[in-house]
Amino acid sequence: MEDDAVIPDDFEQQWEKLWPWIPEDWDVMRIGYNRLGGTDCRAVINQHMHYAFWLDPPPHGPCQYCGLQAYVVNPASGFKILQRIQRSHIFHPDNLFSAPTPPEEDPKRVPPLLVFASRPVFIGHDESDFESDRVTK
Repeated sequence: MEDDAVIPDDFEQQWEKLWPWIPEDWDVMRIGYNRLGGTDCRAVINQHMHYAFWLDPPPHGPCQYCGLQAYVVNPASGFKILQRIQRSHIFHPDNLFSAPTPPEEDPKRVPPLLVFASRPVFIGHDESDFESDRVTK
């Protein structure tokens, strides 16, 4: 989780409700992210789950499934996730932890992942002046 993640009091209950809808074969489950660009119907799996492809169409947006406020890595996929990080060029983390192969990468060397996004998003982020926020003057 990011340091400014807002965890709801009923987190465990929300996770329990989500669990039956998580596909059996998954790598990363996003439970906190921004939906700046709305919903792309190609990503909808069911009312509780979307396929999390990072999409930032030119000219720069609106970004879909961006932000990594909170996510869960499937323990069985840890090595696969580590390989993606090691094999990819330096790129935005939102994209590295998304389903498709990052732009400019070879899908044979950096294959797609099974990344899903919860619906609804149940981990938010603190909108106030948070201590870790950086401001350039």
